[in-house]
Amino acid sequence: MGATGRAIGWLQHAAAPLGILGAVLLVLFWNAQARGGIPLDLAAPLHLATAVALTLGVLGHQLAHGTQVQSWVGWAGTAAVAEGFMDQLPLLCAGLAAFGVSVARSTVHRHTTGALLAAGAALLLVSWTSAPGFGTEAALPLPWRLLMAAGLLLVGSALTDLGVAAHEREHALALLARERTH
Repeated sequence: MGATGRAIGWLQHAAAPLGILGAVLLVLFWNAQARGGIPLDLAAPLHLATAVALTLGVLGHQLAHGTQVQSWVGWAGTAAVAEGFMDQLPLLCAGLAAFGVSVARSTVHRHTTGALLAAGAALLLVSWTSAPGFGTEAALPLPWRLLMAAGLLLVGSALTDLGVAAHEREHALALLARERTH
């Protein structure tokens, strides 16, 4: 196996923990952005850690689709997630939504997980574009905070479910391989 194959294998194996870590960091990152940011000495590491974990997690899950015809939407979503961390939160939301649609259409992942991911990303997009005072130190009105919380909960739950499902698939494959050798 060449270096590319090893990198792909590592990404697929690491997708579950990276996706879950990325979901947790996204909650912190999004809340920091919603409230006008945090001090620069904390913002830069949080931004970088969130971008790396979430992008690599989504990429690893996307690789599980392989070359299925419907996976092109997920590849576009994965690229948009990565690009969205370049100060383009709407693109991040759109990327998560596109990736969610791809997951919902996939034969590899649970369909409901993709639908929840797309719905959560859509809620985040609406909260970013419509919430009065988003990105300032002003407190957001309660309905907008609830909308953001719902979106973050759906995205985090969907990414966690993808991680759990990937772990279950790996475990089942390992058991099958062990049974074949005995």
